[in-house]
Amino acid sequence: DSTNSPMAIIEKLIEAYPDSLLLIAKLADLHEENGRLDMAMATIEKGLEKDSTAAIFYNRKASLLIAKGDTSGAISSLLKSLSYAPEQTDIHVELGFLYAARKNKNALVVADFLLTQSDQPQLQAKARYLKGIYYSNLGETKKALEQFNECILNDYTFIDAYMEKGILIYNDKRYEEALKVFEKAMAISNTHAEAY
Repeated sequence: DSTNSPMAIIEKLIEAYPDSLLLIAKLADLHEENGRLDMAMATIEKGLEKDSTAAIFYNRKASLLIAKGDTSGAISSLLKSLSYAPEQTDIHVELGFLYAARKNKNALVVADFLLTQSDQPQLQAKARYLKGIYYSNLGETKKALEQFNECILNDYTFIDAYMEKGILIYNDKRYEEALKVFEKAMAISNTHAEAY
């Protein structure tokens, strides 16, 4: 019944509560889940018209722009989000990965910032992993391996660090050593298909 679909329910709730930013964000999420990226973006823009300082909309806008391949736009949206809510460490991480993908040294600035923000091992691990990805993209294998090792020291269950480390070692034709790294990854998560 289309009148009881999640989309219809959210739209009715928005009619009843037009100032609810969370409902507008949820509607955008539903559009995105159903592959209607343009409608999701239009919903986000309507949300920004209601509140141009709502970080939630800039975060979702960045996600949509990434899906469309617009890395520059996504970076701008994340920076805008952080200008209104600088405490969002997950957004700093996402921004850092976009910089790393573009081989932009701001990835290191973001990672260093994250390292100073918290002594939580998981956040420290993400910052180290971010640095590793940056150096890996630049072809600086030694520095990348150092960062992946630091990441694993902070969080020994960080599977992606093992995978990146193993790939770098494999590409360096050290096959036995790479095999051991992948085996460690499988020991941590025996359902990780990529490690197999």
